[in-house]
Amino acid sequence: MSKRVDFIDVAKGISILLIVLYHSSLKQYFPEFSEKMGLFRVPLFFFVTGVFFKYNLPPTKYLVKVSDILLKPYFITLLIFMFYTVIMGEYQSWHIRGILYGTGDLIPKPWNAMWYLTHLWAVYLSSYTLVRVTKIYGRPIYLKLLLVGFLILIGLLSIQFFWYLPVTIFGKEIILHGLPFSLDLIPLSLVFFLSGSFAKKRIIEFKPVHFWFVISIVIFYLIATNTGSRILFNLRIYIEPFFATIAAVAGIYSVLSISYYLSYSPRLSGMLKSIGVSSLFILIFHVLFIELFEAYFISQFFEGYNPYYYAIAFVLSVAFPMLLRVVFVKTKLLKMLYFPSFR
Repeated sequence: MSKRVDFIDVAKGISILLIVLYHSSLKQYFPEFSEKMGLFRVPLFFFVTGVFFKYNLPPTKYLVKVSDILLKPYFITLLIFMFYTVIMGEYQSWHIRGILYGTGDLIPKPWNAMWYLTHLWAVYLSSYTLVRVTKIYGRPIYLKLLLVGFLILIGLLSIQFFWYLPVTIFGKEIILHGLPFSLDLIPLSLVFFLSGSFAKKRIIEFKPVHFWFVISIVIFYLIATNTGSRILFNLRIYIEPFFATIAAVAGIYSVLSISYYLSYSPRLSGMLKSIGVSSLFILIFHVLFIELFEAYFISQFFEGYNPYYYAIAFVLSVAFPMLLRVVFVKTKLLKMLYFPSFR
């Protein structure tokens, strides 16, 4: 069991590092690489999260547990941020609306990346409802594949529909930035989340086939370099969906294989596992530390735009959230605020 958890945490570690890289100025030195990694960056995170999906609790207890895990740190962090803006005289009324709406471009900076927490909360509840209603886990494999195919179709048809959609409410026109908690992304998110859940047994027993590992890398490379495929969930981008989806699957298999191979290196796997275990804290705080450290290097050094400074800021924006996690674990109040209270 421990080996299985370590293996998935290594994959989560790789995934969160790619997310941090995407938000770092370091990516400007290899923009094409960062963009192409987007083909599986977030899908991989949904997939490995889905592997641990359970639905055995009663509805009320499930709602409380998932909210405790995901929404509590979201609202606690942003409540602290709101107090800070009031004290510093930087409060703006739209901040509250953005926090409650919970989409990436409405959540105040530098907390935009936390759109994933609100959305993952919605994904968990959607999965729970869907699984309980359809009893899909007891159905034949072809029905599971049909469900995934149906979700892809619905997701592709709706991904842009609510994005910057003008609507009139009580005679006033407003622009929708997607649906609250990115509900418009639910079908496509469920594709990868439920795929991870359906493949749970295979993932637990996963052992990469060298031939398919090489093939998956080749497929990903060919699609990434010869098509215009792109996936950026937060911006509602899913270009050339056939090739993009194949590239996402190939990328996920490649990372799982690499994670398995790295498990034979205690030092590397241990480092990535620690990053994976701290992924929630890294997700919450990495943009804040990126901005702080990059701004510091630029202000202190004339050569502030040197990539070495950005690389240092990248490392520190991963290390400091990990350090915060350790501090929070050992501080009773912070542990209560940021870690699950319900088991």
